[in-house]
Amino acid sequence: MPVLFENDVFQVSQRLLGLRWKIVHKPTGARIRPSYALSSQLGFVWRLIRGKLRGACPPGTIAEDVMFEAFAYCAINPKSETAARLCAQAPKDTALDIVREANIRAASANPYP
Repeated sequence: MPVLFENDVFQVSQRLLGLRWKIVHKPTGARIRPSYALSSQLGFVWRLIRGKLRGACPPGTIAEDVMFEAFAYCAINPKSETAARLCAQAPKDTALDIVREANIRAASANPYP
């Protein structure tokens, strides 16, 4: 399984074919397979971020990193408000929220003079 995202807390990987996502919570070593609803939402949102919303995203993979981090958190905490909101929202609304957060992070990392 290729690793698509990794930070100090989470590691996200996916099989080459299908919706089989695996999330590793590094502090505890727990390996989690997200619910079907969360996996499907991740697939739709990822397609939007890589496709239609590519021009609105900051350069690099910041938007994808924000997306994977959010979905990994939701897989670890499936009863959280964030998880409920991500599964209930339309994929386009979720993608727009992620792009906004990515732009905020990019601007704070590289402030303009």
